[in-house]
Amino acid sequence: MNDEIFRSQNSDRYLQFGAVILLVSFAVIVYGHVFSNGLCCADDSMYATVAKNLAFGKGYAQSTPLDGSVGLRSFDPGVGTGPTLIIPAAVLVYVVGNVPWAPGFTTATISLSLLFLGLILLRNTSGGGAYVCTSVLLLYSLTAGLHFEHWYSLLGETPAALLCVAGAGVLANKPERRSSIAVAGLLFGLALMAKLLSLLAFIPIAFWLIRSAVHRRDGRHLFDCLLATTAFIGPFVLFEVWKVLVLGPHLYWLNMMEFLTFFRSQSTASTVGLGNIAAVVTNALNRDLLVVVHFQRLATLCIDRFIPIFFCCLMCGLH
Repeated sequence: MNDEIFRSQNSDRYLQFGAVILLVSFAVIVYGHVFSNGLCCADDSMYATVAKNLAFGKGYAQSTPLDGSVGLRSFDPGVGTGPTLIIPAAVLVYVVGNVPWAPGFTTATISLSLLFLGLILLRNTSGGGAYVCTSVLLLYSLTAGLHFEHWYSLLGETPAALLCVAGAGVLANKPERRSSIAVAGLLFGLALMAKLLSLLAFIPIAFWLIRSAVHRRDGRHLFDCLLATTAFIGPFVLFEVWKVLVLGPHLYWLNMMEFLTFFRSQSTASTVGLGNIAAVVTNALNRDLLVVVHFQRLATLCIDRFIPIFFCCLMCGLH
């Protein structure tokens, strides 16, 4: 029995050492891209102008509106990366100046910090399986060739996915604690404000909370649902209040209508309403279908509790 425990501890040490080495190497590669490539493409360059304008006192506005108009456009619905990344990027630009590496440095630092947090949370629930899954994720990111720029450009997909992972991890560690429920809801809310598609990752968490409240029929679990909902919508509400204060009620309403029009334009569906929403979601998920299947198979082999949540949240948060 003692020999088995000793071998298990040694195995965990080897897995931990390998995962840490891989994480450090991965960070070196990511930051190498940050300082050598600068801005990678049209999307993150457009989002970077929003951060730059915010840093220099011109508001949350982009300089190259997609509708072809001239001049600054505040809270442009076409800006696909949200304030979870743009506001920290603006702070960094304000501190270091308008340098090309600042936006990507923000994404890389947030993503790698969340990845490390996810490793810690996984370790608390599943031991050596945490190092296995972290290593698999890093190796996959390095070799699959699927938009590696999301790690080092001002794009919201990777931070949103990792925020979902962190939220699921916090909840998996201490699901009975209200502080865990509040923090998890907040992390999912920040993910939503990084990339809207990460809303899909919160749906199973909300379903679990509602099911617990209905099944047990007590005030505590009902309050837990309200707490999670409040924490989740908090960042969204604050951002919308900011928009109202800047734009005014009339322009805010027009901005919302423009956002709905932009959202529908991302779909190839001929119908309106739910047909467009379903098509947008389906198109986004179809691109990652094989990856989802691959990760789900790994999840069932590695861990029985948190890793299935880890990979489901990761792929729901990705675009």
